[in-house]
Amino acid sequence: MPEHNNTLAEMLETKRDFLRLVTLAIVLSFSVGVLASLVAASNIVPTWAIYAGAALLIIASLIMLTADIRQKLTFEDHCNGLLFIDAARNELVEVRGYELSKDLSRALAAVKAENRAIYSEWENDPLVVRKGESKAQPISQDVVNKPKDDITYISIVRVEVEDNHHTKQKASQLLDEALQFVLLEELSTHLSTYFTNSKSDQVSELNREDIPAFLLQNRVLNLLTTPIEQRDVFLKAFPNKSERPEGVICSLWGSDGSMYSRFDLNLPKGSKVSHTGRGSLRIETKRLDLEISGRYTGSSGVVSPPFVEHYVGKPWDDVDCRKIKVVLRGRIKPLALISDGGWEHYRWLDSFRSRLKQSADFDAFLHHIHWDSIEPTVYALRGRFSAINRNLRSLSKSTDGDAQQLLAADQKNAAHSPVR
Repeated sequence: MPEHNNTLAEMLETKRDFLRLVTLAIVLSFSVGVLASLVAASNIVPTWAIYAGAALLIIASLIMLTADIRQKLTFEDHCNGLLFIDAARNELVEVRGYELSKDLSRALAAVKAENRAIYSEWENDPLVVRKGESKAQPISQDVVNKPKDDITYISIVRVEVEDNHHTKQKASQLLDEALQFVLLEELSTHLSTYFTNSKSDQVSELNREDIPAFLLQNRVLNLLTTPIEQRDVFLKAFPNKSERPEGVICSLWGSDGSMYSRFDLNLPKGSKVSHTGRGSLRIETKRLDLEISGRYTGSSGVVSPPFVEHYVGKPWDDVDCRKIKVVLRGRIKPLALISDGGWEHYRWLDSFRSRLKQSADFDAFLHHIHWDSIEPTVYALRGRFSAINRNLRSLSKSTDGDAQQLLAADQKNAAHSPVR
């Protein structure tokens, strides 16, 4: 898996280069000014031409310097995720070790357990048509066994569909909200772990009360982070208050699939979280701007049958794979480089980028489980088992033939034996 470009450590390392460039620019501009004064005094070049040339050089230098700094202080990570949908049951399939599929599946199951009105969007306008409702008919055995003279055909048809046709579905809207909830959970867990032992007064915690507008835009986030005291599904969780565990409940799961997750984001003081569109959120701090977006693309994904059958544990024809895209963009504010201290409150960024890649990107997951090495082994074992089965069937037929011959010989001998 390739390493990230423009990590926070690299950005801070370029601070020295930036200061060198600024110093060099000041010295160069002073030298140019002295040279221009000498030329102007000699009356060789008109004064307006000197000023115009100097202005153009300064503007060109500033543009080049700004572009270089902007490139070094920004990054953009793309994670291509994959969903596995059981078409017959219209449910997401959990894939062992692939955290994005597990978290999304549990989030939608929690919505289903508590609010069927919201979950009805997933049921009434599904992403995948159920197998029983599909217009495509399987190829019959009669067609397969037709004589070679009777030619049959298989066609591939291109259909013109609007770019946002699949993303307009109500199920895709609900999926995007669940995906945004999962990404926020990932960030919240990472920040809580990073700042566990931090007692700095420069770090503050954002709660539900700090993002009221955000909650209105995301029903899944609003539902699953609502305190358990306000939710009927958890009335029986702690009927006796004395049995409730001490401290703050961060998470709670029910056997019926219900779930509670406390919303909290530990960020540097003065940080703001805002909803910037469907499936997208923005975090603004004094030194860093961060944008996280997750969307269902509507396109199908390609996965090898052995992975679905042997790793996922489902028949290949029963699972439909769909792509989702997660994008993480960040920008360090140039003026923040002036300060030397306080960067320890932002060093969680690099580890979060790696964490997000591992949990959301499907290719990174395949690399993590060494599927490139496992798949040839699966094919080899399947070929070996097929050979063993053929040998066993052949041996069974041979044994049956020998047994029948022995039985016939015995019957023949019995027929010619004298009766005493």
